[in-house]
Amino acid sequence: MKIKVILIDDHPLVREGVSSMLDRDEQLEIVARYATVAELLNGLKKQQADVILLDLQLAEGNSDFVIPVIKDAYPYIKILVLSSNDNIYNIKMLLNNGADGYLLKNTGQQDLQKFIKKVWSGEDGPVVSPEIHGLLKSLSDKKNVPFNGIQQLTPREVEVLKLISQELTSHEIGERLHLSQRTVESYRLLLMQKLQVKNMVGMVKKAIMLGLVRN
Repeated sequence: MKIKVILIDDHPLVREGVSSMLDRDEQLEIVARYATVAELLNGLKKQQADVILLDLQLAEGNSDFVIPVIKDAYPYIKILVLSSNDNIYNIKMLLNNGADGYLLKNTGQQDLQKFIKKVWSGEDGPVVSPEIHGLLKSLSDKKNVPFNGIQQLTPREVEVLKLISQELTSHEIGERLHLSQRTVESYRLLLMQKLQVKNMVGMVKKAIMLGLVRN
């Protein structure tokens, strides 16, 4: 039985290239290719797959919001993110938010084929590029990931931190930023790790120190 794969990437040459790479493996079959999240969601109503290869940066914007949407509707589908972004905090958030793996775009043909099979089997937890393994390990030890200031936060993280400091709930923040509550909770977790605090009070204090909110 072949592993059915759906590819979403906004670059036609990338879609062709990845398709060609996977077609060389008799165990893998590309069943659909899409350029936008809307095309993907509409296509899934007619054709599901075992694994989705999801480009993180599309012409329409970041595609991370679609991960929990797909997982809620099709929990059996594995989602393998492809990205050139090696920001460990963003990677951790995506994995917490339902992604089954994260590969850097410099992954070679044989490794890509191997990782798709591995994520489909679901044997060893999240599948990540070798370079990311060490970064994830360092994240578990806060002493190895010192906080160096606001420049270490993404614009979205700053937005979430400001709203947390206003004592908004995750549901309220999600409505304000058009994010799922699950995504907001992931941001809370990552902000606590990134700011090296244990609770919301600590986050608010750090936000004040950074000048994001007034005391």
